[in-house]
Amino acid sequence: SMFHTWAQDENSLLRLADNNPDEFLSTVYLFLQDKSELSYTPTNEELLRYVQINREVGDFHEAEFWGDSLAKRTITKSVSTSFEAQIIRLLAGIKKVQAKHDDALLLYDQLLAFHKLNGNKKKIAEHYVDMAEFHRSIFNFEIGLGYIEMARAVFQDTIFPRKLYARLLGRQAALITESSGPRERVIELSIEAIRIGEEIADDEIVATSCNELGYILGNEQSQKYYERSIEIWKVMGRGMEENHTKLNLASAFSRQGKLAEGCLLYT
Repeated sequence: SMFHTWAQDENSLLRLADNNPDEFLSTVYLFLQDKSELSYTPTNEELLRYVQINREVGDFHEAEFWGDSLAKRTITKSVSTSFEAQIIRLLAGIKKVQAKHDDALLLYDQLLAFHKLNGNKKKIAEHYVDMAEFHRSIFNFEIGLGYIEMARAVFQDTIFPRKLYARLLGRQAALITESSGPRERVIELSIEAIRIGEEIADDEIVATSCNELGYILGNEQSQKYYERSIEIWKVMGRGMEENHTKLNLASAFSRQGKLAEGCLLYT
């Protein structure tokens, strides 16, 4: 295995994470459980990648356990470096998915304090978009839309970073959909998010907004957007998102009376 050169090359584990995430996960898992023939303690950077990839493949229990462990290992009183901020943001997102909302909010508060201290506009706006998504997940749609406006206000006098702007459009579209707002606005926001996502080659933004567009169109046209989203998630190895989009497509087939097509998605 490529990994066995690790002793000579300190970046080989992180390269393995990029080239073969599955092997990276199993290798680091053995180290963490002390079951490997080699004795090695993963660095903080390697542990962060381990948490990130577990989160991506949907193993939230493992991601949360080692995310908590990494936070304890690195953060003394408050967030003081951008690396620590990365850990806290990742962990807050994991807690949110696990429905540990109070824990997630405490982490998000720490993060905002750090970004305000540094006056980092991009990170402050990113935080507001995260908060919009957090409130969408607990059905506080109006509060979520309020955070979208706060994010827009951060960059009212300057150019909004494009990746973040595309993500903002996607989250705004989702919030409007779920609060039964104007359908035309959702379509407009989603198409714009997909356009920017394609221009900056960000597959996650394209897949997320294709799913949103498929959902809001709710007609024959929606199938091509759902299928595009599913294909991207599959290539990215994001099983949880792929299955979520398949479920949406199966529901669309079911509404059109195409039950056989819906069943084929799961064979």
